[in-house]
Amino acid sequence: MTSYPEEEVTVPRATVNKMLREMLPHTRVSAGARRLVLACARKFVRVVAAESNSMCRHLERKIITADHVIQGLESLGLGTYVPEMRSTLAEYNALALQRRQASHRLEHLGIPEEELLRQQQELFTQARMAEAHLAQHEWSHIQHEAECSENQVCGTFQEQMLK
Repeated sequence: MTSYPEEEVTVPRATVNKMLREMLPHTRVSAGARRLVLACARKFVRVVAAESNSMCRHLERKIITADHVIQGLESLGLGTYVPEMRSTLAEYNALALQRRQASHRLEHLGIPEEELLRQQQELFTQARMAEAHLAQHEWSHIQHEAECSENQVCGTFQEQMLK
């Protein structure tokens, strides 16, 4: 495993603080305790990653998978956490699948992409025409009000001249 300076390998402080607030909602945690939990989390990630990498290399693989992480946890004597890890992994995979399916919903419409683009352009054209019509209507209204205003001023001026 590649060695990095202590400062480069971090766990987001905000994430650790949020986890502490959620797990201990009615407990105040000192700054020193937060730093210690952060350092422990960083060390834990390093140890699990190193052991997972070892499992991966032992199996002559190049990519660490979830199974390698689980084997690493078991190897480190943390097997009691494996059922919860598998449950969390299953939830994550289900959520990831839902997101992938949602991102491909246009593909399941049965309408070719060219047709969708044509419909989109048509809608843009209709929107531009409606906007232009509205602008023209507003301009006509402003001109009409200006003419009425001029006629009233002119009419008032003519009335005064006649008296």
